[in-house]
Amino acid sequence: MAEKVSKAKVEAKKGKGKKVYVTVDNDVSDVLNWVNDGYDLLFEGDPEKFLKLPTEVYKALPLVAKENYMMAREESLGRNPITTVQEGLQGWKRDFNITPGDPSSKLQVKGKKERYEYRWSIPERIGKRGTQGWEVDLDPEIRTYDQHESEIGRPVPKTVGGQQAPEYVLLRRRKDVAAEIRENRQAIYDGRTSRAKDGFREGVERLGAVASVEE
Repeated sequence: MAEKVSKAKVEAKKGKGKKVYVTVDNDVSDVLNWVNDGYDLLFEGDPEKFLKLPTEVYKALPLVAKENYMMAREESLGRNPITTVQEGLQGWKRDFNITPGDPSSKLQVKGKKERYEYRWSIPERIGKRGTQGWEVDLDPEIRTYDQHESEIGRPVPKTVGGQQAPEYVLLRRRKDVAAEIRENRQAIYDGRTSRAKDGFREGVERLGAVASVEE
């Protein structure tokens, strides 16, 4: 009797054919997850919304996503994107040291403290993050991929992308502070929503109609 050989079915990636916009509100880990899930990545070019990626993460992007990223990057800097895209696809030259390793390993944080939450930030945004309760992590017990052996046990900042000109710096924030900030933001949002609804009702009633707002 002849045996029937069937080809194993390969499960389609859940993001295949779907687009997702990447902004500064996302974490680098989100980008890596979207790449793994097969999403088409589009990057926001607005200077206030552009998410700068570490070089190693950029290299992990599919070719089309690299093109989209470089276009958005140059737009955020107010430069002509065409020339930079061409240069970027040839290697994206950098003027500082790049250590080997895959993006996921580089972004790992070992020894996290339970009372803190952590995130990576570009150096240019550390000041703004400080108003949100974030501070540069100097805890000598925290370890990261790029930390040199000579720094172990010393209170130094943890960086990704190069020691001379880091692309990312590790920040931390106390969870109780984070919870208070989120509550304040929610209160502000609720207040704005309430005022908007009241304004809508008043405007409609001035026209002699009855306003109905779903709660």
